[in-house]
Amino acid sequence: MTCIMSAFYKGKIIQETETVYIAQSTKIPKPVQLLYAKRKSTDRDCHQQSFLIGLLISIGYSITIKKPHKKSKTTSQMFVILEIRKEITTILSNDSFDESFVDIKKRRRERDVLTNNILIEQIQSHQGLVEFKKNNKIELNKFRRIKTLKYNNINYNQSDIYLIGKSINNFILQIMGSNDCYLQPNDLRITKYFKLNQK
Repeated sequence: MTCIMSAFYKGKIIQETETVYIAQSTKIPKPVQLLYAKRKSTDRDCHQQSFLIGLLISIGYSITIKKPHKKSKTTSQMFVILEIRKEITTILSNDSFDESFVDIKKRRRERDVLTNNILIEQIQSHQGLVEFKKNNKIELNKFRRIKTLKYNNINYNQSDIYLIGKSINNFILQIMGSNDCYLQPNDLRITKYFKLNQK
């Protein structure tokens, strides 16, 4: 059996016999494509969450994140936020969530959606301008994905949110010890990504 490369066919051509050739497709199977798409979507949501966490830290919030039971190996980490505070005001606490769902996956997704909404609302309360992806504006039970965000005259597009969020996601995982992670207001290791204090 001989492997031949063709100038007219993108892929391998296998010579089974002297007169029989079989073209091997390099196309990725659909189930694998769907898996990759799902992982990519999860990464986007994780990075958006981390971006919003970082931006709130940069404008004076403190956030406590629950230590993950296990770290994700195939995607970035979606964090469980236990508390969001602005000075002495508690914006979100562990009591804010409905834990009555029997379905653990659904309960976690509902928590992610609620947390995402609160993070966005806090940015908006500080004159942050948020544009959402098409058909993703008013579905309160759905994870709202940001197309662009403008804060302090700085514009962030989807690529900015993805890259900054990825860096912050990795940073949080690096400093996560054996207990929950407390992110203090104006942590310079986070604020450096936003340049809010530069003139």
